[in-house]
Amino acid sequence: MWISGRYSLLKVPMARKWRLEKSLKSSALLAAVLALAIAGSSAATESKAPLGKTSPLGTVHNVKGNLKHPSTIAAVGTTAWVANADNSVSIIDSGCWCVTKRLKAKRFGFKSPEAIYADGTHVWVANAQGNSVSEFSQSDASLVQVLKGPTYGFTSPMALTSDGTHLWVVNEDVYTASGLVGKDSLVELNLSDGSFVQKIKGKQYGLNTPVAIAFDGTNLWVSNEGGDTLTELASSDGSLVAVRPFWHRSLGDTQPGAMAFDGHYLWVVNAPGFTGWTSLNSVEAINPSTGKRYGEVNQANNLSGWPVSVAFDGTNLWYSGLRYRVSFFDYPNTLTKIDPSTWSNTTYKGSPYGLHKPVAIAAAPGLVWAANQQSSTVTAIELS
Repeated sequence: MWISGRYSLLKVPMARKWRLEKSLKSSALLAAVLALAIAGSSAATESKAPLGKTSPLGTVHNVKGNLKHPSTIAAVGTTAWVANADNSVSIIDSGCWCVTKRLKAKRFGFKSPEAIYADGTHVWVANAQGNSVSEFSQSDASLVQVLKGPTYGFTSPMALTSDGTHLWVVNEDVYTASGLVGKDSLVELNLSDGSFVQKIKGKQYGLNTPVAIAFDGTNLWVSNEGGDTLTELASSDGSLVAVRPFWHRSLGDTQPGAMAFDGHYLWVVNAPGFTGWTSLNSVEAINPSTGKRYGEVNQANNLSGWPVSVAFDGTNLWYSGLRYRVSFFDYPNTLTKIDPSTWSNTTYKGSPYGLHKPVAIAAAPGLVWAANQQSSTVTAIELS
């Protein structure tokens, strides 16, 4: 199973909590076309297949149509599931490199979908503002159920993963006009039927603005953006193994974000935000057996852009960086391939990749997907 990290579309940068800015408004013409095309249903909305373009990586397909400022993406078999800003999910088929189905109806429970995870049988979608998790059949995208309510205790669910038996859901603090109504926590569900197992919370777990979760084959790891820590839990029962400080530099700041496990190391995106210390942006490799930092790939190693997402395709690690400006420097939207065995890396940008704020990436053997929030497109690369 190959999944990507996620980043919120709706939150704005704050002290110790950086997020992507509010998405661009679509044109009235685009809205009208989409309304006619989908009519608020999950019917197939197949669009014209894009012409493949040759690149050093392989054949690039720029998927357009029936996408709306996507915020996260997951590789699901031969398809990609994409969460959109208008509370819908688009399904892209690699057979035509086009959107073949768009799920947009009240019954699906989508409300600020933040994360998507596929377990091989079902696809799960975390709805941050809906305080719910939607379950679908992977084979035909039919709705199985929407999990919500006091039984589950979801509060702004932001990330998902599985240990093969259970689904783990990361929840963030929820604030309303009356104050704090939900605290950082982790909810465990049975993967077979979505039934509730337990809710993990408390100061001892070190959960502080948790934004991502990963499974290393034995234990679970949660990155705490607000606490600059990684929480390690036993997947067998959710018991605490350790709260580990994320690596601190002598200068600047650290903020752990999206994560991916390559079979040997846990790779964690570090993006301290717009501090001016551009060289601090990096991808850190953590040895899961010790919990200690093993090494990093950073700007000195040609890493470029503001890091947001990371994914593993079975051979290489992939990282997406967003364009930003600091002083006289202008860092473009990029996609970087990292060879975990040699630590060598190559950054790709410009034509023909069509990267326009690639906020999330997903990978599978031979294929990489990038969700472009700004242009409402998805870049699909058939690796050569």
